[in-house]
Amino acid sequence: MANYENALPALEQLRDVLGAVTWGAGNTVKTARIGLEAGLSPVDYPMVRVVPSRVQPSDLSDIPGLRQREALVYFGLPIAEADDGLETLWAELFDMELALVNALPTYGDWVARWEETITDEDRVPGYKLMALRVLVDG
Repeated sequence: MANYENALPALEQLRDVLGAVTWGAGNTVKTARIGLEAGLSPVDYPMVRVVPSRVQPSDLSDIPGLRQREALVYFGLPIAEADDGLETLWAELFDMELALVNALPTYGDWVARWEETITDEDRVPGYKLMALRVLVDG
């Protein structure tokens, strides 16, 4: 029988790793949290939110007790800061996306594997959001 541990600590570590990401000309994440709260405002952006969606036994390892967590990592920027238009904002958001994907740990007590990036298709008024779907294993 496997002895499983709490799924949250690895997600908190992921939050901390992604919250320290920089991209472009010294841009940094302003807030990083677990969960996607309803009251986000421009002072929270650029933001990262790690939202767990599923936890199951690891399928990447034969070690008993390891767990795999699937999470959506939401990130975004306010549209109001796009002085040069929406195309420039998309470019900055894709720079942020690349920095987040490249920051995912691939070794250690837990690893994170990027599965896909989901865009908001310009449907969220006031903000540009994307989400990484990641698997966190360990």
